[in-house]
Amino acid sequence: MRPCPAPCRELMNICLRSSRDGEKSRPITAVTIILSGWCFGSTVKMNNGETGEVIFVAPQSISTPIVYVNGKYIDLSQNKQFKIVEML
Repeated sequence: MRPCPAPCRELMNICLRSSRDGEKSRPITAVTIILSGWCFGSTVKMNNGETGEVIFVAPQSISTPIVYVNGKYIDLSQNKQFKIVEML
């Protein structure tokens, strides 16, 4: 696992908060798509307090990637109880 670069991390955290709040603006979506490529392999904090690693980000669901947490792959688009709360 590796930390997401600081500028990318800050922008992705803003985008994650916006998507949780229901905002779906084109600028936020565009920025998130551009930054998602930087986030492969990045460390994230989950809503259950655990940390994981971003494994795959699908262009159509950038706020719900596949994350590796404690030896398990979790597809956030299928497991709605899990969410990324912060890029580390």
